[in-house]
Amino acid sequence: NPHGGLVQGRNGNFYGAASAGGSNSYGTTFRMTSTGALTPLYSFQDSVDGADPLAGLVQGSDGNFYGTALQGGSNAFGSVFKMTANGVVTSLYGFAGGDDGGYPYAGVIQGRDGKLYGTTVEFGVNNYGTVFSLTTNGILTVLASFDYTNGGFPQGGIIQGADGKLYGATFEGGSNGFGTVFCVTTNGALTTLFSFGSTNGGNPAAALVQGTDGNLYGTTSSGGAGGQGTAFRITINGMLTTLLWFDGLNGADPEAAMVQASDGNFY
Repeated sequence: NPHGGLVQGRNGNFYGAASAGGSNSYGTTFRMTSTGALTPLYSFQDSVDGADPLAGLVQGSDGNFYGTALQGGSNAFGSVFKMTANGVVTSLYGFAGGDDGGYPYAGVIQGRDGKLYGTTVEFGVNNYGTVFSLTTNGILTVLASFDYTNGGFPQGGIIQGADGKLYGATFEGGSNGFGTVFCVTTNGALTTLFSFGSTNGGNPAAALVQGTDGNLYGTTSSGGAGGQGTAFRITINGMLTTLLWFDGLNGADPEAAMVQASDGNFY
């Protein structure tokens, strides 16, 4: 059950995680060559280092890979881990399901300051999820706790924009209950940029991507004129334009991020 995508390491191989299986049945990490030769690297051990890694990995500036496990860890509410290219895993932080958040559904990114940034889908001060920073030595800082009015249950993770701020979407909450697009500074100032209202899309489940034009692009998994999700563009000031309505015939319920190709189009 590999749920997240692959990342190509600087050695040319691809790395990823599977959310189940392995010698302990709690999921694995793996390496794959470009010709398809797969090597299992690590089997998670639940309370030791996490279980059920849903997201992809990211390679840090130090050459190690970083990721999240949805469950398990030292406090049973998920973890952030570090892995060498040879598969040696170290747990960096185990969420406690309190103010620090719990159940990191998405992966982490490495900011330009070297810290890791991510989200938890639940808990925090208001029980609607958090945005956090984490040093590569395992020191966690909660940057923002959602309270539903400003969003809730972020599933898709975050990106760092060209302006250094963090951008993402929440699956629910906002002024209409259908999710939000938000911005958080690395100092923890949270701003709701847009609240979805079903007709313009609802329940964004994926990360955003910043286009070469500076705007943010994303998808919603429901709502829109066709009733089955949308693709949208939003400025960093919160002006949203719906680009595509899914209606079943042209696809339905998109839950993954888009990518901008060299031709300028998004896929």
